Amino acid sequence: MRKNQLSQIITTTRRAVLDFLLFVRFAVRRYIDDGCADSSAALTYTSLFATVPLLTVSLGVITLVPMFEPWVVHVQAILFEHLVPATGEAVQGALQGFQEAAKNLTGLSLLLLVATVVMLLNTIESAFN
Repeated sequence: MRKNQLSQIITTTRRAVLDFLLFVRFAVRRYIDDGCADSSAALTYTSLFATVPLLTVSLGVITLVPMFEPWVVHVQAILFEHLVPATGEAVQGALQGFQEAAKNLTGLSLLLLVATVVMLLNTIESAFN
């Protein structure tokens, strides 16, 4: 009886390992066939590319109202502390430059920048789906 139980355990374990290996093979094959590496690279690039104009427009519009200046400083501090702690100073300088440039945008330029952000975010959303 003891030998029979051991044989059953070995058979069950073999079957579980085989099922796991088949699943891993299936997952890797789907990953390659669906082009997930290319999609993830493109999605990363597009996400980063969309983030800068989005922050520029958001902070640029907010800085137009002097009452929100303390809020802008607080939001910037949070962004640089949590999003880019290693390169915070370089990014902060670039974002402040973008803010200054955004203050000088005309209505049409601002509208085109918002349209670009929306189209980029739409591209990101469609890549997820």
